[in-house]
Amino acid sequence: MPSFLIKVDSYAYNASESDDISVNFPQPIQLTSDDDMKTQFGIALLKAQVWYSWANISATIGNNVIRYSHNSGTNWNSITIPDGTYSITQLETYIHSVMKDNSHYNSGDNTYYVNFVPNYATFKLRIELSNNYQLDLTQSTIYTLLGHANTTLTSTTTGAGNVDITAGVNSIDIRCNLVKNSYNNGSFSDTIQSFSPNVPAGSLINISESNPVFLPLNQKNISTLRVRLTSQDGTPIDLRGEQTSYLFQIKEI
Repeated sequence: MPSFLIKVDSYAYNASESDDISVNFPQPIQLTSDDDMKTQFGIALLKAQVWYSWANISATIGNNVIRYSHNSGTNWNSITIPDGTYSITQLETYIHSVMKDNSHYNSGDNTYYVNFVPNYATFKLRIELSNNYQLDLTQSTIYTLLGHANTTLTSTTTGAGNVDITAGVNSIDIRCNLVKNSYNNGSFSDTIQSFSPNVPAGSLINISESNPVFLPLNQKNISTLRVRLTSQDGTPIDLRGEQTSYLFQIKEI
């Protein structure tokens, strides 16, 4: 029974696009067996390593701008948030750092007049405003991440929606161009594995399958293997230059 292991490391192919790798084999892999008419070959993902590096706030997503007023809306200070993977606390810390640079805080007791207070029981975010401060959420789509309306806040407000701290990315699909008989919500798909991060942002996600599922191959003459990462809805995942590694097995099934 023929069996092949194929290891794919993004750094060896296209380091700038580690979320979408194409491997072209100099000699195509030709799958044959003693009874070629009846034999089906399958592919399984044995291992994968992916860095949890995709951003939940970025210029590409369009949710990286917010602004505040320290005098009841007379003057406004715009904040462009660097691309990154933020928690609510980290986002608040960055906004406070800009306010501190602008001397828009109480240096005597280190008090800030815009504060984020998440409720982990209800998944809502209360934005506390005081001392005539206002917060404008209309400059980008950051309001959706915060669970608030597309509006300017003039007083302390709890968002009506849930905080969407993952910016809509609920799970990651590993897709392979060789896969057959995979379906995603009733539609044909090339997904070979789906997972949600089980480590903090900035950490390495290790996937290891002790009982791998072999999906039928859609071809027996393999010249190219393409592996890509998307969100659950098919949107490409930008790993911001961090590397990926995969180990596949092909065998008769």
